Amino acid sequence: MKKIILLFAVYLQLMTLMAQNEIVKIDFENHSIQNLSKLPFGEPFILEGKIEQDIVLVEVQVKYQNAKKPLATYIWDRSSFNTGQNFELVISQPLYADTKYDFTVKTFTRVSLAEKKELAKELQKRVYFYLRNHVEIHGNNVL
Repeated sequence: MKKIILLFAVYLQLMTLMAQNEIVKIDFENHSIQNLSKLPFGEPFILEGKIEQDIVLVEVQVKYQNAKKPLATYIWDRSSFNTGQNFELVISQPLYADTKYDFTVKTFTRVSLAEKKELAKELQKRVYFYLRNHVEIHGNNVL
């Protein structure tokens, strides 16, 4: 019985060792990778960075160099309980060793109440002018 438990414990430790991913830290201020000179290839990795508290969403697009269409898009969304200043995002698309990639990192903040009101005004104006230019009323007929 002890041998089975020992074998099971060794198996669990091996599984956790194989499941660990390399962490790549990015620096938004310097637009650089902090801890590695090259990105890991052939396996998934974790992209980690410091963000301000008002950022609620981080989007990372991975593209071949100078390509228009992304290979993959990854999104980190801040939960309401998360008040930290770091984000972690698993990049599950393995990268090829001899290929150059472009990473686009976008951060998003919440819209303030004043910005919401301004947006509502602009939308109302545009809908009004759209309807005014595209709708004709002839008696009982609306075209």
